Order: sequence, then structure tokens, then C-alpha cells
Amino acid sequence: MASSAVNYMLCRFTLPRFGHEVPAWTPFAEFRLPTWSVWLYASLALLAPFFLSGDMVSLPWWGKLLLNVFSPLMMIFMLAGVAVAYGYLRKRGLSGGSAALIVILGTLLLGPLGPQLLVLLAMWDTVFDVRGLGHGLWRRQQG
Repeated sequence: MASSAVNYMLCRFTLPRFGHEVPAWTPFAEFRLPTWSVWLYASLALLAPFFLSGDMVSLPWWGKLLLNVFSPLMMIFMLAGVAVAYGYLRKRGLSGGSAALIVILGTLLLGPLGPQLLVLLAMWDTVFDVRGLGHGLWRRQQG
């Protein structure tokens, strides 16, 4: 992610000089995932227990591939869950620092359940548009 961020900043600095406009960052509170990612994550989550119980070295190549896709995807969903919680708290009037502190402390205090709840929160927002950003299968009415 850091490499992508540096690449984006360099492109944002150099490409306008050549006549190519680069759009601004999406605010973190509005970070969202495409709807198809929920289906991908859910299907991999259903297949992962079959591979996690055995020896990782003796897995077939496709089992290793599925686990190597599932792990970063879970991290992306956790980040999206943090963005959903942060964006929700920001819409309720909290300052950026206090919203971030509440999300971080809440995740840490929940222990092993925290990351799982963040993933579920990201999936819930992706499908049902909890924050009202106009995405998902069931979009919220604007206004």
C-alpha cells in the first residue's frame, strides 16, 4: 500500500505537467469496496477452513493460491471496516482525532473479535450502504 501511495503522489506531481489530470484522493471516511468483492471474500472464506486445518507445505497449488488471495483480501476488508466506522463517527459530529481514537481503542478492546467485526462491518456497508454514499446493492435514499 505504501508503494501505491508513493506512486500516486509522484503521478499527481508529474502528470499534470504533461497535460494529464490526476483525480484527488478519496477521503478515508468515504473509502468503499466494490460489491463483487463481498462475493469473492465470502467464497474464499467458505473454502479457507478446508485448507487451514492441514499442513501448509502439502497443500495443492490452488489451495496455496486461495490462501494467498484470502489473507490480503481480509486485510483490505479490515481497512474498509475501519473506514466505515470512522466515516460513521465523523458524520455524527466527532472530530477526526477522537473518531480515530474510538475506532482504534474499540478494535483493540474487543480483542480477537475486533478484526472480525471490522470485516463484517465492511461487508455490511458494501451491500447495504450504511453511510449513505450511494453504492451497494441496496442504496439509501438521498435527502
